[in-house]
Amino acid sequence: MVRTLIQLDEATYDKLRQRAFRQKRSLSSLIREIAQDAVSPGRRLSATRASQFRSVA
Repeated sequence: MVRTLIQLDEATYDKLRQRAFRQKRSLSSLIREIAQDAVSPGRRLSATRASQFRSVA
């Protein structure tokens, strides 16, 4: 497994933390599951442009 660092706005962080708490699991495991579901076969990812990211534009 590799480590990575992400930045979340406070509202998103709070919602994810609450969901993890309700499911009695770590925030990391919840985010890993969400990321895995997002890239699973059969799921189409939308194209993203660099200009859509505030830190890149």
